[in-house]
Amino acid sequence: MITRLLRFLGNVFSIKTNEWEGVLLFFLLLMIFSYGVSFARSIGVTLLVYKLGGDSLPFMFIFTDLGIMVGSIVYAHYTRKATGLAILGFFLLATTLFSLVAQALFFFNEVWADHLNWVYGFFFVGFQFFYVLIFIHVSSVIASYFTAVQFKRVTSLIQSGLPIGGVLGGMSLVTMLELFKLRPERLVFMLGLACLGAYGVLYMIHARLSPVRASAPEFRGTLNPFKELFAAFKYTLSSSLMVAMSLGLMLFVIGSKLLEYQ
Repeated sequence: MITRLLRFLGNVFSIKTNEWEGVLLFFLLLMIFSYGVSFARSIGVTLLVYKLGGDSLPFMFIFTDLGIMVGSIVYAHYTRKATGLAILGFFLLATTLFSLVAQALFFFNEVWADHLNWVYGFFFVGFQFFYVLIFIHVSSVIASYFTAVQFKRVTSLIQSGLPIGGVLGGMSLVTMLELFKLRPERLVFMLGLACLGAYGVLYMIHARLSPVRASAPEFRGTLNPFKELFAAFKYTLSSSLMVAMSLGLMLFVIGSKLLEYQ
């Protein structure tokens, strides 16, 4: 039955037999991670708006984007010093630790009669910070395990793990809230559990798969993060195409933030 299903999916998505293991592992990785993200995203936005009001959202977006800007500089530097799997594993474990700390803070806040209002902003900003960095990095990790031709064929099936995990996570969240009458802030730990599950899949990927592209030590930079940022800035300004792409991306982000706020 499983063989027939894989053969059918292989014909639909043009997946070859020797590619299935990598496709399924990365699909499972994204689905498990997205399952936990659906909990954190729903809980974070709901509690922030309910406890602090909608007027706090623009400030949370500013803090989030400032954190991502700084984190991206450090991240770009260490992509030249560590493997993609190692960085992704660090992000997943850091997110797990963050979710446990946030869960403890929500518990103390509940005990202390809900006086720690900053906890809601802390969780919202922290979750968005880790989510964006992981989302940026995971695509490069997947691409390193497939050739350019393979990547075009397998991406759609692998990326489908994100909406499937989101749907399963949303259904689980509604069930826990409606059936078991749990408070949303008591379910923050689900993000950590999902990240631990994703880390387990990542360990399997490390043990069973080999990347087709890896960074060679001789091509790794020796500049500090700020010099690398300045060099990238000069390179961007020297190309009209890069300037146009940067402006387009900036306008897209501004528009998406305005829509998200509405």
